[in-house]
Amino acid sequence: MELKQKSIEVTNFELEDLFLENLRKFGLENAMIVADFLENIHNLNFISDKVVIYGGMVNITKNFPIFFEVEFLKDLPNTAVLINIELISVDEYLDYINLNLYLKPL
Repeated sequence: MELKQKSIEVTNFELEDLFLENLRKFGLENAMIVADFLENIHNLNFISDKVVIYGGMVNITKNFPIFFEVEFLKDLPNTAVLINIELISVDEYLDYINLNLYLKPL
């Protein structure tokens, strides 16, 4: 009997220059919080040869969330190439939730 793997954990991230450039615009503390969030996402259990965009949200403080979208490519099981990141509005983030295209932390 063979056991099936329930999810594929991303263990390697490759970062494009545009991603790093735009992440710097978040400010150092916010960028560190977002980076920590991205290290702990678990719902990227697919492989695709197309670039996809997911929404994300982190709480900077108790009453101060920021919303963003991440553009990435995941064409290998354990690797994701982060291409771009941009701040978005809460309405845009809710659209990603409705489409089930949002990042969920572990």
